Amino acid sequence: MSSEPDKPAVAKPEAALSCRTCRTPFLPSANTPSSCRYHTENFCQDTAQRWTESGDQAANYSAKQGGVKGGAIASFWNCCGATTADAPGCEGRRHLSYDDATTGIGFGRFA
Repeated sequence: MSSEPDKPAVAKPEAALSCRTCRTPFLPSANTPSSCRYHTENFCQDTAQRWTESGDQAANYSAKQGGVKGGAIASFWNCCGATTADAPGCEGRRHLSYDDATTGIGFGRFA
C-alpha cells in the first residue's frame, strides 16, 4: 500500500459579480461601504427658462445661439446637478449583486 502525499488544495479564483445598482462587475473581497457610486434621480433635460424669474432675458436665447423657443436646453442629473450623463454617482454604498437577498434594506436600484 503506497501512501501518496496529500495534494494541496487549489484555491479557486474569486468570481466577479455584477452590481444591480451601478451595473459594474466587482469582486466581493473588494466591496467596501462606498464601492458603488450611483445617482438617486434621473438624468433629464429641460429649458434654462424653468429656473429663471418671469421676463428674465438671460434665459431667452435665440436659435442662433443654440437655444430653442423658451430658452436653452440644459442636461443634468436631477439629484446633484452634474451636467454630463457619465458623471460619477453622487451617492455611495456597497455593491449589491443579483445573488443578494431581495428584501430588506438596500434592495433595488435606488434603495
